[in-house]
Amino acid sequence: MSKTRLTVLVIDDDSGDIAICRRYLENIEEWQVECIKARNIEEGLQKLDDHDVEIILLDYLLGADSGLEALKRIRQNNVDCPVIMLTGQGNEEVAVTAMQSGAYDYLVKGTLSSKSLYRAIHNALEKRDLQKQIEDHSHQLEQKICELEEALAHVKRLQGLLPICMHCKRIRDDTQTWRQMESYIQEHSDAMFSHALCEDCRREHYPFFENQRGSNCPE
Repeated sequence: MSKTRLTVLVIDDDSGDIAICRRYLENIEEWQVECIKARNIEEGLQKLDDHDVEIILLDYLLGADSGLEALKRIRQNNVDCPVIMLTGQGNEEVAVTAMQSGAYDYLVKGTLSSKSLYRAIHNALEKRDLQKQIEDHSHQLEQKICELEEALAHVKRLQGLLPICMHCKRIRDDTQTWRQMESYIQEHSDAMFSHALCEDCRREHYPFFENQRGSNCPE
């Protein structure tokens, strides 16, 4: 059975920490991981342009830049793949700040393992997929609402009081123009018209056809 391929970008200014992350990632049995490294945010942004990255492991303290500032720049570049923050020591305040800034998870470097990385990455990918499903459903719902509003507005155009001439049966529209009933209804609905004669009109206005029908009837 082939393994799932996964491309991970590790942004860290410590080459030793990058090597540790790479080793743990490559030991995850469920995935075939391609680990890409970057030493700073500028290099990281370039790697994101060059590769289809699915997960970013980002050092919380990145040289002169903070990991939070780096995360902000990543999002400003319209990169929406999950970011997991890495830090040298556990700190609840740092964890909360990282999550509030858009990180999917927060891991302490001293407790890293293949198992903890697998769990964090797996959960982040699932969360990302769920968010995309919600966004897609929200977009579809917005489209349906727009279609419903258009249909409702379409129906409302044929509601209310329509002034109709008592003699010629033409309708006065919103521009105060008298129009044929058929053209007005066709313009404001999906109805199509075909012309025929009812029995009463045929007898009154075309008696010849009625007499002809009667003469053709067998006695």
